[in-house]
Amino acid sequence: MPELGILGSGAIVSNDPYGNLSWLNEKGKSINWAVGADDRWHFAENETSVRRAQGDENTSVEIRMRVPGGDIVQRTDVIPVGIDSAVLLEFENETPVPVAIAIKAINFKTLEINGSKVSGEFGQVISASKPIALFCVSDDPKKLNETIRNGLAEPPAKRQKLESGDSAAIIFPLPHATSLRLLISQDGVPELPDPKVSPSFSEISNGWRNHLDAGMQIALPDKQILNAVDSSKKHLLIGSGQPIDSEFWGKEKPGEVASLSALALLQWGHLKEGKDLLLKCMELSNPGLFRKTVLHSTLITLWAWGNYIGHGPSDGIANIILPWVKENLQFLLASLPSKRRLKGKDLSLEIAALQASVEILRDAGQQNLASEVATQLDEILKLINPVSLANADDEYRLVGKKITGKFENYFRDQETQIHSHLTVTDLVNKADRTGAFSSEDRSQDPMSSALFLILARKAFIIDEAAANGNRFIQIAEGFHDNWIGASLEVSNAPIRGGKLGFAIRWHGAAPAVLWEATTDSRITISAPKLDISWSTHDLKGETLLAKQELPETAVTIFESKKISLHVDENNLSEGPEGKPFR
Repeated sequence: MPELGILGSGAIVSNDPYGNLSWLNEKGKSINWAVGADDRWHFAENETSVRRAQGDENTSVEIRMRVPGGDIVQRTDVIPVGIDSAVLLEFENETPVPVAIAIKAINFKTLEINGSKVSGEFGQVISASKPIALFCVSDDPKKLNETIRNGLAEPPAKRQKLESGDSAAIIFPLPHATSLRLLISQDGVPELPDPKVSPSFSEISNGWRNHLDAGMQIALPDKQILNAVDSSKKHLLIGSGQPIDSEFWGKEKPGEVASLSALALLQWGHLKEGKDLLLKCMELSNPGLFRKTVLHSTLITLWAWGNYIGHGPSDGIANIILPWVKENLQFLLASLPSKRRLKGKDLSLEIAALQASVEILRDAGQQNLASEVATQLDEILKLINPVSLANADDEYRLVGKKITGKFENYFRDQETQIHSHLTVTDLVNKADRTGAFSSEDRSQDPMSSALFLILARKAFIIDEAAANGNRFIQIAEGFHDNWIGASLEVSNAPIRGGKLGFAIRWHGAAPAVLWEATTDSRITISAPKLDISWSTHDLKGETLLAKQELPETAVTIFESKKISLHVDENNLSEGPEGKPFR
């Protein structure tokens, strides 16, 4: 399930497969729920009938619990409240009978009920659209379930204090065809707004859609891929506002996760958020006096800054980060193996960082230093894998393929080890129904979100540099046979110095490609997955590519068998018109 939050700040909320909520920065505190139906109490975490899915608007989370008569639907998202945020939780009764909804506040300590509000030590923690009908408390969540199940909850007094346990449950009636809305704050705010006047989930979705559509957009028949792209982009946009030392980025490799996330955001056109995140990553990239190798996070941060310089506006950022780039560049060159030990080494990330450094230096007006680094880079490439000058461009492309292989390995398991290359369809099959990639300890893993976006981008557009500075752009490299005959469109995709969009339409089995690019660079556009013979230098045009072979469909053929029927004429009864039934 996806992790939820708002842009800029606020707590990150984790939504588990049952719709129970917890917060990344505060272990142990959670919001669980249950439904009192005609037959019994249904506690979400114990019910096999709970199903999860992306909401109709494709950004909110929807949970459905089957009870006698139909479904109880839970919808969840996070909205801003002042300078903080709160969870917006909604329950809808789609059954023809009334039910009760229990909200269990686990480890919230001392609480006080006043009408439709629940307050904690530091302010209001729950605001409901209906008055609270019943409550109960316990120091053990399991005992709390028993109290609810046995009908021991009581009506609250006007200002009811809940002091006898660490956890409490509040219960609401929910007649058929009605909804219950709640706003929930982790620690409490001075005043939570009335949930009835809070934004609808459609309005929240429209706001997120504006943010998501500000970057690169894709349209294709595979809804599972679209869900995963939207979910991963939203996840990283939420994370971009979190401190670099927060729980969101993890404890083991926060710099590496954050720098890859920044790179993913930049490649999908979210330049401001990617830039802000890179500035935070620089805080973790101090070479240190005694370090012998450059951190992977520093290499990725350099690489990502090269992407920003190429994709972003001329905002002078190269001059601002120049001292940091020079310091790390000097350390990087000094830490490389000697010339005798370079041959056969996999230095793909180091080379990507050096390529990016050349771009940054040129943009900062450091032409002489940029030329020196470019010369050293060419020498390193020749020593690693000696090639003729005619094939120099292939070496640059090989670097990109090696990095792609590194990223794919993150998604590999015993089932996928046999594949030499993972397609975007292989990757998306590892996501849940909401499009989120989970890990052992996270309902949505930011490293997976970042790497999926980087690899998914390569399925539609690969933008590579040649040794002479020219650009090679491959489109639709991840085209799947199942997409034959279906329209595919990519728009607002950032490339070096501009944008690119293309669409694929069909004339029978032959794809027609329409494209338009805005860039000052000389580019070569090709689509080798669809037609190995086609390429163009034109910035705008359309063409008909080679016919595609339709995928074969396996059909099981059963051998026909003779069937003999034996009729017992002695057991025939007379029909209504004197004829036997047979």
